[in-house]
Amino acid sequence: MRYGSLFIALSASFVWLAVVVGGAGLALLWPALSFALVGAAYLARQPALLGRVTATTRRRTDGR
Repeated sequence: MRYGSLFIALSASFVWLAVVVGGAGLALLWPALSFALVGAAYLARQPALLGRVTATTRRRTDGR
């Protein structure tokens, strides 16, 4: 829950900064979208959206 809220707040900050700066600052909308998606996955408690098997473990890539 803590990470999800943090990512959503960071996303909102990037959106606000992009709107205030305008022009080339609109490029900040891309990382804002990325942070929003990660935050939503954490808040929804769906670790599969982040490529994880469970909320506390990772898949092994060496085949063991």
